[in-house]
Amino acid sequence: MCCHPVLSPEQQVALTLRSVGGLRTGEIARAFLVPEATMGQRISRAKRRIRDSGVPFRMPAPGDRDARLAAVPHVLYLVFGEGYTATAGTRLFRGELAAEAIRLARTLHRLLAVRAHLLEMSGDAAGRGRCTGRRPGARTASPSSATSTAARPACDTRGPDAGMVRGAAKRPGGSVGA
Repeated sequence: MCCHPVLSPEQQVALTLRSVGGLRTGEIARAFLVPEATMGQRISRAKRRIRDSGVPFRMPAPGDRDARLAAVPHVLYLVFGEGYTATAGTRLFRGELAAEAIRLARTLHRLLAVRAHLLEMSGDAAGRGRCTGRRPGARTASPSSATSTAARPACDTRGPDAGMVRGAAKRPGGSVGA
């Protein structure tokens, strides 16, 4: 499934920067390296697509959350960039904007770390039942050895989001905002 049933990742980022980040169209255009008029049209089309789709504004279903979170690091990176080196106005540095992007990135990282830890714990519990039988001597091992890191099998039981936390702290790549 796509990141959002209506908007492309680029549209999500641009509209979020405008609606939530409070950036002006010219600032967003400079982040995307496009003319201001082009970005204005893109934002207008994104708003129109949302309105015309009839998709209600609500939290995504649990299965869609990871795809929907994909645009968030891009937004935070671009908000920080605009705060660190302002592209318009009389001030070169917009400390409040950079500080807010850092605060939100730390919050996101902390929430994803907790989520990854919970998924890892549930995956480990399921994985021990599924994978420990492959170890030599697994049926005669003491219960404490099943929870030891050294005694665990080489199978990955951390769940589908295991790499998410590592990726949340990195500079976002891809075509969004580049």
